[in-house]
Amino acid sequence: DHTELLVRPQPKGMLDWVVSRYDEPFADSSALPTRLICEAAHQHVTVALTGDGGDEAFGGYDRYRAMHLSQTMSPLEYLVVKVASGVSRPFAPLDERSRLRRLIRLAEGLSFPPAMQYFRYRRLFGPDDLLRLLSEDFLVDIDVNAPAEWFCELYGDGEFDDEAVNAQRCDLLTYLPDDLLVKADIASMSVSLELRAPMLDHRVVELGLKLPVEMKLNRRRGKLILREAFGELLPHEVFERPKRGFGVPLGRWLREEMRAEMVETLTDPALKALGIFREEALVGLMNDHLSRRADHRHRLWALMVLARWLIGQS
Repeated sequence: DHTELLVRPQPKGMLDWVVSRYDEPFADSSALPTRLICEAAHQHVTVALTGDGGDEAFGGYDRYRAMHLSQTMSPLEYLVVKVASGVSRPFAPLDERSRLRRLIRLAEGLSFPPAMQYFRYRRLFGPDDLLRLLSEDFLVDIDVNAPAEWFCELYGDGEFDDEAVNAQRCDLLTYLPDDLLVKADIASMSVSLELRAPMLDHRVVELGLKLPVEMKLNRRRGKLILREAFGELLPHEVFERPKRGFGVPLGRWLREEMRAEMVETLTDPALKALGIFREEALVGLMNDHLSRRADHRHRLWALMVLARWLIGQS
């Protein structure tokens, strides 16, 4: 029993809505569909339950499986992954969610310690990216390695034997409270809907972290124990389908419906006057995305939100 919500593309005003509602540089583009589904739910109820915390507690994300795989693969598997990623790189689609892109990302991280491996999964911009993106004057006062050092120290405080569980713990301390819960709370309250997250009961989270990793994930899928517990309650086609994100077609929007707004925002004279970014670097990111040489949708959206927020603050 479910409700199907069909929506028309509505990128117009999306950037302004995010900046005005979140009142900070909040760059999770799934805030818009979250608001829409909350709006639909509010037509029937004033309080709703969510599944927030289920992926973090019970190993639902692909990156947890990648961390587990990188820790447990044999020397032969390591070699196969490295060779396969090198051979497939010229043919890999732009979409970061494609299997080939995920294989390449896995292979690129294998030579790093686990903490840095996981930072590479979670970051938008690495130190080298920031050196190219930020102006010389702005770089004088910042340390581009500070985000990685902070993240790796936090990750390193984890004391679990399996890196998948250390990654879960890290997300429970960062991604969940700083992104997902902020997004859901503000989007829902903007339409006067209250959300409750039963998966975040501390006993549920503690149980999820304590469970043997084999009960939560294998190399093919995650949340195994939840699938076993609730599989009979869901239609087979729903239960077996791949995990889907809750995003918008941002890559296409930035090439089509939002192209003009993107260019206008990132080349705004008011942004240039702040002296934070190298304009040629911003233009390069846009050109690479528009020409399909790269998929920079998340980076460009984050920069657009930050730019609009900075201009508003100035």
